[in-house]
Amino acid sequence: MGRAPWVVVLSSVVVVGCTNAHPVGGELAGYEAALGALSLSLNGGDALALPGDGAFTFPRGVDENKPWTVTLVESPVEQQCTLDGATGTMGRTAVDSVRVACVTKTYVLGGTATGVDRDGVEVTERVSGQVLRVASGADSFFFAAPIAFGRAYEVTVTSTPPGRDCVLAAATGTIAGTTRSLALSCTVRHLPLTVTLQGVDADGLVLSEQGSSQTLSPGAGMASATFTAPLAWEAAWDVRITAAPEGRDCSVDGGTGVVLGPIASPTVTCALQRFSVGGVVSGLDGGTLGLTEALTQQSLSLDAGAASFVFANPIAWGSSIDVSVASQPQTLFCTLDGGVRLVRAPVTDLAVNCRAGFPVSGEIVNLRGAGLELTERGTRQVLAPDAGTFTLPFVVPENDPLRLEVSAHPSGQTCRLDGAGGVMTGPRQVRVVCGPQQSHLALNEFGSVPSVLTPFWVELYNGTRQPVAAAEYVLRAATLNINDAGLGAPLDFQLPDASIPVGGYLVVSSKQLADLHDSAQQRFLLQGELTPTPGAGLELLQAGAPIDAVSFDGGLPQGAMDLGRSLARQQVPDSDTAADFSTCDFPTPGGLNDVCSSPDVDNDGLPDVAEVANTTWDEQPLFDWGARTGRRDVFIEVDWLDPAGFNGTLDYGVLPRREALARVQSVFDAHGISVHFDSGALFHPAAGVSAVDFDLGGGNQTSFACTITLSNVAGATSLYAVKAANTDLRRRLSFHYALFASSLADVVCSNSGAGATGNSELGGNDLVVSLGRSGLLINTTQNLNRTINWQAATLMHELGHNLGLRHGGFEDGNYKPNYVSVMNYLYQLDGLPIIGTNEGDRYLRAYVAFNVCSGAPGITSVNGLSRNRFSDPAQFGLEYSDGTSVDLNEAALNESAGLGRTGSGSIDWNWSGSIETATVTANVNGLAQGPAVCPRNSSGNEVLRDFNDWAALSLPFARTARGASGKLGGRLDAMGDHQEVADEAPVPRD
Repeated sequence: MGRAPWVVVLSSVVVVGCTNAHPVGGELAGYEAALGALSLSLNGGDALALPGDGAFTFPRGVDENKPWTVTLVESPVEQQCTLDGATGTMGRTAVDSVRVACVTKTYVLGGTATGVDRDGVEVTERVSGQVLRVASGADSFFFAAPIAFGRAYEVTVTSTPPGRDCVLAAATGTIAGTTRSLALSCTVRHLPLTVTLQGVDADGLVLSEQGSSQTLSPGAGMASATFTAPLAWEAAWDVRITAAPEGRDCSVDGGTGVVLGPIASPTVTCALQRFSVGGVVSGLDGGTLGLTEALTQQSLSLDAGAASFVFANPIAWGSSIDVSVASQPQTLFCTLDGGVRLVRAPVTDLAVNCRAGFPVSGEIVNLRGAGLELTERGTRQVLAPDAGTFTLPFVVPENDPLRLEVSAHPSGQTCRLDGAGGVMTGPRQVRVVCGPQQSHLALNEFGSVPSVLTPFWVELYNGTRQPVAAAEYVLRAATLNINDAGLGAPLDFQLPDASIPVGGYLVVSSKQLADLHDSAQQRFLLQGELTPTPGAGLELLQAGAPIDAVSFDGGLPQGAMDLGRSLARQQVPDSDTAADFSTCDFPTPGGLNDVCSSPDVDNDGLPDVAEVANTTWDEQPLFDWGARTGRRDVFIEVDWLDPAGFNGTLDYGVLPRREALARVQSVFDAHGISVHFDSGALFHPAAGVSAVDFDLGGGNQTSFACTITLSNVAGATSLYAVKAANTDLRRRLSFHYALFASSLADVVCSNSGAGATGNSELGGNDLVVSLGRSGLLINTTQNLNRTINWQAATLMHELGHNLGLRHGGFEDGNYKPNYVSVMNYLYQLDGLPIIGTNEGDRYLRAYVAFNVCSGAPGITSVNGLSRNRFSDPAQFGLEYSDGTSVDLNEAALNESAGLGRTGSGSIDWNWSGSIETATVTANVNGLAQGPAVCPRNSSGNEVLRDFNDWAALSLPFARTARGASGKLGGRLDAMGDHQEVADEAPVPRD
């Protein structure tokens, strides 16, 4: 205890006395200021707030010997604070032994549990390090060691049962009392099912997972896709394809399993479906057929007898296939139906149909460069610049139309096809003719004009690549008045309504006579009385504008004025002047200017250059048809009228006999002249040409005409009209034209009788054999022989006129017994006599047949003649005369000498019944003067002469309109197609 205070007052000063007081203090431990305030009181005095652990001292001391007591005034709620050494009596020294100890309160940490199964769940309180296993089925859990208030806690799940996912709610915090807020929740683990996708290039794929009954529809181009609902642990999974994209085959790899961890991704692979492509085959009874598929470049070969086919490699869905015939069998043409399509299923219905067919080949004329292409049924053939022939690599089906066309022209040329139309009935020969390319319709050739009666023809050439309508053009030319032959000023002649094909020609001509007939290749121009003539030149105009012209400088060049010649444009780059044209010895109307000048050494009217291989004249392949240099050739087209046209009964006189043509051919052949007949398909129904069968591609049957005329007889059908409608203009200068007809115009159509056996041009190229209504039959050997012999004899007779012969050889005098020629009426129908075997029998028979002298000792029956009309054609006397008979002087006839030929026997010239030694007088050709003259009493005094026909034959008919005799009177040239007509009378037929 201290002393009591005392106070000393000095004056006004009060003095207080002092005592011994000592401080009281101590040590504080365990206090957490954050949990609340802690204050002490000494002896009930003011509270002393303690800031934290450590030493503390009350601010006021306690007097010595005085008691003291320390009490807790305030302490944290969540701490338990206790005092030790908190009372005593103050001694002489300070007190520092008071101990304040605070301990924080602890609480249990725990919570609820749901879904805990199997081996339970291990949880760990990371701050305190406590580990607790929550047992299977527990609905709550608590950590064993409480945790001080205010302490942070962090509880985590450190171990779960397999296949379970456990989570803690309120797993972190601060202890603020007993904590049961933790929420442990365990669920069965679910894992995603992801599918890897390969080749899914289209929508439409649908996947299903069978266990969970869910579907998945990936889109095109996705690499993976995941089912919406994950799969539970230990669930079995089964991924299947419910639907695949159209045209795809899809498969699942690794599509089943059990969820025991992350699911290995199954792989769904989609690939385009691939389908076999094939079909059936019919008609492949020979050869090998090649097929090809363009997309996959597959090919296969089918041998004869194959009934079906399948390509080796299947075709992907949605692909466009193009199956076609790559190569044909040698003699068949096969087509394939349905070869172009989209593949969406197996193809089994491709249909190959093979039919018999025929080859197509031909020659190529005047090809100058590269670029020529031919196409038939889509197959292209490219031809080399020097190609002279071609052969299609396949046959064209029988009875199908030939569809050959020029699909590309060579550079600088325009080509066309001849013979490429119609249906296939046999092997086909086609000609490709190439000419110069032009930018417009061109003047190409002009015919000679030796006289005003000669038609002036102009050839137009379409060298463009498109058909040309001729009616769009006019020809400006000088004029000729057909009435008075006067020349006039130029006039515009409208060209006819005709289409000129690509590479084709049209000939337009003056029309001096009414009996000049249009054809597909030639048209005649006439306005009123005016017709074109050369004048000073020509001009071709279109829509009033000139497109081509040529000047003749006052007239055609002198050489071009000669009969049978022309001015022709040469196949070189032209200058549109007269310099582009040359005088040509061999015109080419209606065709390519393929021959201009050439020698004709054998003098047959055909240029020698056209009688060698790989050449043509006016596009006619004469060599291929048999013409040869060094040997004279005669070409004859034979047409015939409908043989049943008169009364519906077949008239065998109108229908040419093969034996008759062969007989004439053999006679000429023996004299070094080759006669080439062209009767078309009459004896050669197969397609193509066959010289041995008299088929050069031209002869044909024509419409029936009751009567035929060469002289423009009113009411009769003109031979020239028939010819124009049925022959090729390009043959006009190289071919004779023979028409087998019913009757000539000397017979009335309604009359059943027969007139002249034929008629022809003298020195020309046209003739008629008119043996219709002659009663010719073929029902017996004799009747067949007569039909053959009469056709052969009449044909050779009329051809003789074309070659310049007359009825007396060099003269018109007929019935000369010593003129032993088929040209002589005496011998035409019953044949020539056999020299040395009663060679006068025809002479004696002729007079009886005409009944001139009653009682004459002649032969009264045809059967009395040796080798007569009924004889075997090989024995029938068919010849031209060789001129070796002696002259017969009718005033002094030597009966014992007969005809004076080698081996000749005697002839009873005066019909006395005996051979007289003295000369006799008789008019032995009196029949030529008519039946009124009786030969027995004749006063005939002519000298009858034989003639060497063979030496006198004139073959170049295009060079003259007058015939070999030089007789005047020829009217038109061969191009005009009218020439002097031989004077024919009916020949005695009985």
